[in-house]
Amino acid sequence: RDERGKLQAVYNRYQNLSELKTSGIDVELRQRIPTAALGDFTVSSAYTHVRDYRRPTVVGGPLVDYAGSNLGATLPKDKATTTLDWKYGDFNAAVTWYYTSGYRQEASTAAKAVQQRVGSYSQYDLYLAYTGIDKLTVYAKVQNLADKTPPYDASFPGIRAPYDFSQYDLRGRYFTLGFDYRF
Repeated sequence: RDERGKLQAVYNRYQNLSELKTSGIDVELRQRIPTAALGDFTVSSAYTHVRDYRRPTVVGGPLVDYAGSNLGATLPKDKATTTLDWKYGDFNAAVTWYYTSGYRQEASTAAKAVQQRVGSYSQYDLYLAYTGIDKLTVYAKVQNLADKTPPYDASFPGIRAPYDFSQYDLRGRYFTLGFDYRF
């Protein structure tokens, strides 16, 4: 509290809740497709599904399932990444798709009154590179190719950006141009 008695901050100490039960699946696939005329293509995908993520909210309390909600921390049930990579001689290009499923709005009663569910999100990135100069790689990247804004999350009004920055990159579309030199 300040000198006028106004609350300035709340310190919430961590507690050892002593129990966590979770289950889900992780799958990763990768396939290389060589072609004589067009170069080599590689498709890779990774997928995670959180079936449940249960822990008590207080010491000794009943287990609560956090999966698919933002209660305590945001924990979408599904996340996926898929990349199509192409290599031809000294050239390399890749496009990557990122997916995060939506989740139940549980962070606060006020947010839940405004919004029951936060939507899903997809983002695409593009990468190009040239390696034809001895020991040098020149590359360019465009991240968030479509300049897509993450889904609105009512539990963040007036605090920061109106979406959960623990799940999404807030920068929008951005470009990188660079080089790597190996010696």
